[in-house]
Amino acid sequence: VVIAVDTSGSISVDELKQFSGELNSILGDVKPSKVHVLYCDTDIAGIEEFGPDDYPVKLHKRGGGGTDFTQPFYWMEKNVPNPACFVYLTDLYGPCHASEPMCPVLWVCTSKQDDIPFGQLLPLEITGEYQ
Repeated sequence: VVIAVDTSGSISVDELKQFSGELNSILGDVKPSKVHVLYCDTDIAGIEEFGPDDYPVKLHKRGGGGTDFTQPFYWMEKNVPNPACFVYLTDLYGPCHASEPMCPVLWVCTSKQDDIPFGQLLPLEITGEYQ
């Protein structure tokens, strides 16, 4: 599984904590053999890998600039040949110039934005539960 975490300047501490909770739900419930986490703003600011034994994990703010959703898709194409899926945790404020990948894509969005380039959209309400 590849998970891109939007760490641009528009992402709040509460959103990042909620993203950590979503990642932990994936690790705890789905138990994928490996999760590649890409921290990104206009570029990839860091990469971590987690497995089911790493649960629970905490995400860290890296980057903090503008937003462009393109680079994580290019990284996945070069580094993870057959991912089960791609999840983008974001507020969805930014462009994407990548082509649609062969795997399912889920945009988990904390804003009211709904214009996605491909894949499916899942709204995410910030609850404070993970603070």
